[in-house]
Amino acid sequence: FGVGSSFAFWLGGALKDWFVFGVGGFGVNMSGSDVKASGGGAFFQVETYPFYPLGGRLRDLAIYANFGAGGLTLDNPDPDGEDGEAGFVSVLGAGAAYELFRVGHFAFAPNVSYSHQWSQTGSAHFTQLGVRAVFYGGPG
Repeated sequence: FGVGSSFAFWLGGALKDWFVFGVGGFGVNMSGSDVKASGGGAFFQVETYPFYPLGGRLRDLAIYANFGAGGLTLDNPDPDGEDGEAGFVSVLGAGAAYELFRVGHFAFAPNVSYSHQWSQTGSAHFTQLGVRAVFYGGPG
């Protein structure tokens, strides 16, 4: 178990009002009593608003999945432990957000997500709680 910070940014386009596809990048820096993990990479994101056609407040619930690749470094502070480079890792994640506030073209939402990063030499699981800001632009 550890705590730390993470960020992600991505640029997407809505193929339908309720379906978005995008590309982006991420970074993570976590530490606990047993290990420190840091890394980053790139991903593709697929996002849907499954209740959008129903209207009302539930239309602002977003569910997404992302997949990509990056790098991960694992550092063990224990003198008998081994530091390691997970090196090039595969990334798979999922999450949900609920857009509570809108100000102009911006929407703000509490967000929860999970991601798993792994390679032949190491792996890590990350659960994030945070706030997400979205800019909605384009025609109309």
